[in-house]
Amino acid sequence: MGLSKIPRWTKKQHRQECLCQVALLCAIPLSAFQTATGSIEGRVVNAATGDAVRRVNLTLGSNQEPHDPATAQTDDKGGFSFQQLTPGTYRLSGEKAGFERQAYGARLNPNVGPLLAVKPGEAVKDVIFKLVPNAVIGGRVMDQDGEAMPNLVVSVLRSTYVRGKREWMPAGSGTTNDRGEFRIASLRPGKYIVSATDMNIGIGLAGVTKGALPEKPELAYGTTYYPSTGDLSRAAPIEVKMGEDRRGADIQMAKTTTVRVRGKVVGAPDGQVLVVMLLKKGAPGSGMAPGGVGIVQPNDATFEIKSVSPGSYLLMARSATEVTRPLGAPLLLEVGDQHIDDLSFPLSPGGGELSGKVTIPGFQPAGEKKVTVTLDRIDFQTGDSPNAKVAVDGAFTLKNVYPGKYSVRVTGLPDDAFVKAVQAGGAEVDIDGADLSGGPASLDIQVSRSAAQVKGSMVGQDEKPVPGATVVLIPESGRPSLYRSTTGEVDGAFSLRGVAPGKYRVLAWEDIEPGAFMDPDFVKPYLAKAQDLVLPENGNVKVIVKVVQ
Repeated sequence: MGLSKIPRWTKKQHRQECLCQVALLCAIPLSAFQTATGSIEGRVVNAATGDAVRRVNLTLGSNQEPHDPATAQTDDKGGFSFQQLTPGTYRLSGEKAGFERQAYGARLNPNVGPLLAVKPGEAVKDVIFKLVPNAVIGGRVMDQDGEAMPNLVVSVLRSTYVRGKREWMPAGSGTTNDRGEFRIASLRPGKYIVSATDMNIGIGLAGVTKGALPEKPELAYGTTYYPSTGDLSRAAPIEVKMGEDRRGADIQMAKTTTVRVRGKVVGAPDGQVLVVMLLKKGAPGSGMAPGGVGIVQPNDATFEIKSVSPGSYLLMARSATEVTRPLGAPLLLEVGDQHIDDLSFPLSPGGGELSGKVTIPGFQPAGEKKVTVTLDRIDFQTGDSPNAKVAVDGAFTLKNVYPGKYSVRVTGLPDDAFVKAVQAGGAEVDIDGADLSGGPASLDIQVSRSAAQVKGSMVGQDEKPVPGATVVLIPESGRPSLYRSTTGEVDGAFSLRGVAPGKYRVLAWEDIEPGAFMDPDFVKPYLAKAQDLVLPENGNVKVIVKVVQ
């Protein structure tokens, strides 16, 4: 047999072959070396009605040695079965159109739920997986005269935590039909704000309009929140329950004072159609504003964006064929109550490539693990997060980095490592807010191998283990990059590695909304129950954490 035909064995197959050889040599039954496998059986039901849910796609992941997760699909009675399972703990998740994609037993956080433990030879039966049916919000959008407004973009916003602050973020969207009607499905139970935006106004498909700009600002339909306000803070939230089909979220569009932004792209690539976009600072989601798009036709560098309300914006240009890739550096633009004409928007290299090096003592990134460096922009939400893999020598190159303020993320580090310092152009910068306003410079990241680890268990007020709870290390400094969290095992045990030495407080919740623990206002009522931890370099601290009520 040629070398190319030799089968590639997994670790499990290799171990099985070794056991067989030992059994043959010693005349000992193979079963003496094997651990009895187990199984998990149960049903998936509708969390709202209790009815069986068929054809749910299930995934069973293991915390044991890495391997491909097992998959299954429920039968006509909602039943499922996983056989020949190695003893250990497992995470079960399910998904089906019209239902929440969630973990078994999940509540506030759909991705977190209790683990399922399988002992040698044990058949875990009667597992009831309650799958949450999605909700729907529908309604109609009308102008000020009560006439239907077709082809408007309707968005639903859900309150969530972003870097420790509550923000309204997009949770779904749709377009109104010829009757002005909309229907947004696949929503989790909870409160939402509904908005309508006429993205068609101000899109100069034919280029710039002829003639001088109007002398005064113009009235146009701006983003309007249910029931009829242009002010997000005055919007009326709509609450939906599991599986609810909520109708009547009717919006009457409100007009607002707007201006036009007209200008010229300098250095535009020949023969390409460009999309020029205005992203508004402080707006929900991407910040795209009504009329926030201008089209630059081939060989015509001019653009015009209509119906722009006052505020701070980021002006960006992208190729119409590659809308995910920025062209040139974004331009910060302040819009007041006057039209803007003859604006020059240079597509300068601005940022381009940012090279750097990650120094990890005694560790080769590509040899042992894949280490990745990512920049997350924090002054504007542009949707761009440049990232790059780190080579064996620690070098990396980030592309499409433009002036701005970023947080620096390094993932894939060894368990005993943490980022100790970051330098840009030789000067130390804040990992949670590196100011690259002067343009990209070399980025040097120093990693220490003296991280601490925290092990322990989470228990209730009755001192019994609480499975699947969330434990959090809250840094005294409040720096976002130093927070650490994890979900406990079925016996309440947990382990946190790669923790930077310093002072922390530790808290645990049986159920918590994602990211809530980074909000000081949310955590404040629980601090009296927190334990103080001082983690030295290379520290190995054990702690028992009581889950807060």
